[in-house]
Amino acid sequence: MKLVTASSALLLASYAAAFSVRGPTINTFNVKRNALKPLSPIRMSESVVEANEETFDDDPWHLWPYFHESIRWHSDWTRWNATSLEVAERFRAYRHFTTDGENNTSHRNTYFYEDDRGTVNEGPLCGPWKYSKIDSNTTDAYGIIHEARSYMRLLNFPDRSTVWLMKDLPSPGTSPFGAELFLGDGDHLRVSVGIVYGADGKLATVAAIREDTRDWGRFWSSSSLLQKHIDPIDRARVLRDFSSAIAGTTTSCSSVKVPGLIRTSISGGDGIDGLKTNPEMVDGHDVVFVMPDGIVVTCPSKLPESKEDFVIAAGWKSAHQKSAIEARYKNSVMAEVVHTQWTAAAP
Repeated sequence: MKLVTASSALLLASYAAAFSVRGPTINTFNVKRNALKPLSPIRMSESVVEANEETFDDDPWHLWPYFHESIRWHSDWTRWNATSLEVAERFRAYRHFTTDGENNTSHRNTYFYEDDRGTVNEGPLCGPWKYSKIDSNTTDAYGIIHEARSYMRLLNFPDRSTVWLMKDLPSPGTSPFGAELFLGDGDHLRVSVGIVYGADGKLATVAAIREDTRDWGRFWSSSSLLQKHIDPIDRARVLRDFSSAIAGTTTSCSSVKVPGLIRTSISGGDGIDGLKTNPEMVDGHDVVFVMPDGIVVTCPSKLPESKEDFVIAAGWKSAHQKSAIEARYKNSVMAEVVHTQWTAAAP
């Protein structure tokens, strides 16, 4: 049994939504940049299929799966340098969630390294972290509060999809900014994408954590190839390929606006307008990454230096399903998360 050292803790924190930085302050630095596209409302595209919409006040624990099930995710972690595209680190881990069957969840991580660190199962990035829906201090108007990082919020979506987000963009030069976006298939599989910006606001690292409840290597490939697209033509080509239809799919969308936790659910139609995975919604400063196993990421190459809007998004496409999740910031504060699924009919 080994402890996580301070240096390895910082390394892990940079791409596991466990960011070892002090809490952010509201951005007041007023440097002008090119105007960004305004955040687009969710809207079903024109379709012969009628869309059904429902809006309601959301319980922050709505769709949190781990009060009713215990899961040990077998996780394959790959982190890349966002500039050189070189693999900074790759290892395996467990993310283990256990429940008391009703109101409480415990979360622990165990890391398996092939170097002299070996197995690491104690330290600040191993937990355990506790989640309790009967403790009023665990939630606020922006979502579930991370036990160890009070500046981060969690919002839940169908099929074990979720986000861990920093509520506020830090003031320039003060601390890194990070987010983790999760997409699940509702069965054995889940992927999360970690995006980290340095204190200078520049994109530093991106990561993919490919997970399976059964074992490693049952579904996910061993590839660690990362592609980066900056040219507008290349970005559009990649996103058009991701956006291409899967035969026989149905579409559903869920968004949560904060503060206030207002959830809107839409089902039916052929697609959703205004998503960052739509080539027409990409801004000039955005970069598109293609990760292994059908994973794509769209995010700014540099964070805004003044109170502006920006979006970070991830998508995952396989032979029978496609999903996307994006975090929208307005005036540099967490404002909305949108989750969309395209699901093929059962054979």
